[in-house]
Amino acid sequence: MPALVNLALLQNSLGANIEAERLLRQAATAAPSNVAVHLNLGMLLGEQKPTEARAAFLEALRCDPSNAAAAFNLGVIAAPTNLAQAMEWTRHTLVFRSVCGCCRL
Repeated sequence: MPALVNLALLQNSLGANIEAERLLRQAATAAPSNVAVHLNLGMLLGEQKPTEARAAFLEALRCDPSNAAAAFNLGVIAAPTNLAQAMEWTRHTLVFRSVCGCCRL
């Protein structure tokens, strides 16, 4: 799985976002419980496809319910249209970070 993710990240860095998305979706199908795959997919989709990015970050949280990066990015996606929801995700981020102490955002 790391090979697909690395190839997707390389494609993304070269501006081949469609191919990067295809590879990350393939990786998500092959390893549905891999948090990193869902986080990378969400980051790739970001502003261009916020509904799909939100789904990827929610899937990352399903795999790891205390994932601060997923919660943070859900807040970023929510901010333009729902400030209250964005603040709630930010609160979750802070709680998750205080519990594990391992996340650097």
